[in-house]
Amino acid sequence: MTQNSDPLDDFLAPACATIEVVVEPQSAQLTHELATVVQKSGLELQSAREIEAAFAPLFANAQKWVSMVDAIHVTDASQTQEMALARETRLELKKVRVEAKKTHKRLKDSSLKRGKAIDGVYNILEYIVAPLEARLQEQEEFAERAEATRRAALKAEREAQLAPYGVDTTCYDLGMMTCEVFDQLLTTAKNVAAERAETARRIEAQRVAREKAEADERERVRLENVRLKAEAAEREKVAAAERAEAARLAKVAKDKADTALADAKKEADDRAKALKAENDALEAAAQAERLRLQALADAERAKTEAAAKLEREARQKAEDELRRREAQEAAAIAAKVQAQQKAARAPDKEKVISFAASVRALTLPAADTVEGKQTMAEIEFRIKELSLWIDAKGGAL
Repeated sequence: MTQNSDPLDDFLAPACATIEVVVEPQSAQLTHELATVVQKSGLELQSAREIEAAFAPLFANAQKWVSMVDAIHVTDASQTQEMALARETRLELKKVRVEAKKTHKRLKDSSLKRGKAIDGVYNILEYIVAPLEARLQEQEEFAERAEATRRAALKAEREAQLAPYGVDTTCYDLGMMTCEVFDQLLTTAKNVAAERAETARRIEAQRVAREKAEADERERVRLENVRLKAEAAEREKVAAAERAEAARLAKVAKDKADTALADAKKEADDRAKALKAENDALEAAAQAERLRLQALADAERAKTEAAAKLEREARQKAEDELRRREAQEAAAIAAKVQAQQKAARAPDKEKVISFAASVRALTLPAADTVEGKQTMAEIEFRIKELSLWIDAKGGAL
């Protein structure tokens, strides 16, 4: 045993020695392969020799049949002897393989039992040594554990100091960081947090001010809308009252105009009837006169015609006088009414007088026939009467 060498290494060293294998010449190749595998296994010499001794005869037997296999070549179905030899050789090789399988199983079962025994001995030794080794390692690493505990506590303390400022501590080794570096980090975190808080405060103040301004503007707009609606409602109320008053006045004026027009129409109709009766009477008298004069001789015709002319002129004069008197009466009545209602009805008077002027200004179409001319003359007469009547009414206001 060399100095400072491991006893287990000295115990296993022989397994690394070269194994001398004695083989028959006819099995030299397979035996060499067996020796190579055993040598590379790292087993003890005794164990290696046992494995080699168990498999060496099988290797030798297999080598004998390998040379025969190389000599068998069947290329045609008529080669019955070669095919029978191939079968015999295959069965012999199968015997070698089966025997090798049995040897493999026997040796492996022995190795498993040996391994279990070795495991049991090792477990007893480990049960004794491992706790002692762990206790010694605990004593050995006391300072390291104390330092790790101190660093863990320092890390937790520093994480608690940085937590209020939202610092991501995963990228910092807080347990190993020096006090100066940590103080600088803490100061920076405080400054950043303060800046963030100030920024958030300014943003919040701007938001509150903006919302207040928007609310004030909405309230102003609402109050303005309320005021405008109230003013519009008041204007509509006044306009409705004015419309109602105008409608009432218009109705009163219309009623008065309708009444006055009806009275004027009735009066005109009465006068027309009286005039027609008078004309009818005159016409009847004229017709009688014409019949009487017709019987006269031609010599008296001129005289009769002259008399008739004088009579017509007299009648016309009488009619003109009658119209003049009626006009004077109407004017007197109008003047009397005008004296009573002039002050209260001055605006309406102007409207009526203007309307009378409009009636007088009406232009009648020209007529071609005698009947048409008579009708136009009568219409013109009635228009003049109506304008005079309207003037009279207006003067009575």
